[in-house]
Amino acid sequence: MAKSKLKLKAQVLRRGGRGIREIVAILKIPLSTTSYWCRNIPLSKKQQQRLIRRQRDKAYEGRLKAAEILRSRRLRIVESLNAVGVSEIGQINDREFFIAGAALYWGEGYKKQEIVGFTSGDVEIMNFAIKWFKKFLDATNKDFILRVSINKNHSDRIHEIQKYWSRSTGISLNQFIKPALILAKQNKTYASRKSYYGTLRVVLRKSTAKHRRLMGWIGGLKKSIC
Repeated sequence: MAKSKLKLKAQVLRRGGRGIREIVAILKIPLSTTSYWCRNIPLSKKQQQRLIRRQRDKAYEGRLKAAEILRSRRLRIVESLNAVGVSEIGQINDREFFIAGAALYWGEGYKKQEIVGFTSGDVEIMNFAIKWFKKFLDATNKDFILRVSINKNHSDRIHEIQKYWSRSTGISLNQFIKPALILAKQNKTYASRKSYYGTLRVVLRKSTAKHRRLMGWIGGLKKSIC
């Protein structure tokens, strides 16, 4: 996900052992914003000692230790809730998978055009959709047409990005059509240029009938819950 330049700079400074107030002074950003951006970045004992020596303040040492305790506690809570969530979902059956996929398509799939298609920048969501198309619309790998959409600034990485999506989905590079190059209105900064892979569009060939069938399933969802 793209981050603002200031956010990235703040996090780099924090990982380097800078204090929150030091970062505020360097970047001229609010204390509350800096604290929020850096709240999950741990400091090594050496970095903590450096800040304590700099402050020469026992109260600061206590605040630093308290902040580390809160950060660790927050991460433990998040991990615990994730584990509970996985347990509560458990193993889903075919009907649950069918309904989950229909709901996902209702929210994000192509509905106005009479073709089955889906776009996302999330690999796991794309693989979920592809698996669902195969299971419930009898699609095979050869039925898919893929296209990546990327920022024009990454046009030199087209082949690398297509290989990433081909490897992630298990669909041949031969089924990728010419990518869409987008001229972004606002410049975005990424933690790593190589972590950017744009979005992937997947369309099923000759899928008008399948699309109409899918719309019927979505109609069933609407009727049952709305």
